[in-house]
Amino acid sequence: MKKAVCLLGVLLVISLVAVGVETIPYAAMVVSKTVQTDLASDVDLTTLLTPNNTHDYIVTLYATALSCPTGNSSLRVTLNWTDEIQPESTVFTPGPGGTGVPSFSDIRYIHAIGGVPIQYSVVYNAGTSSCAYDMTLTLVKE
Repeated sequence: MKKAVCLLGVLLVISLVAVGVETIPYAAMVVSKTVQTDLASDVDLTTLLTPNNTHDYIVTLYATALSCPTGNSSLRVTLNWTDEIQPESTVFTPGPGGTGVPSFSDIRYIHAIGGVPIQYSVVYNAGTSSCAYDMTLTLVKE
């Protein structure tokens, strides 16, 4: 039975290559993840990863507001990296103006060169409600 399954797998790969379908040389994997709990202040520029080689990455952010009575606090997460041309950045904000959303998630695709850190920072504005957030930022190598 094992030989039959192996033979089917080999035949499938051969047939996919024969029709021009490229196989993926590696699977996507999480290379860095940071979890901030009960976040109620700014986070200075922090390195997620300094890649050895140039790669494409998927960056995901998930944040949840904790005990937010009026919903007017805000969280602004900035991601910085460098590609072959110049330093780049993108900003994650929870909804219009970055306020009033109890939880949010977002995804970005980046291309970062090796040897230069991929970093993030957080600007927190308590407003009048003094909410806190739980935040998870994940970096996946494609």
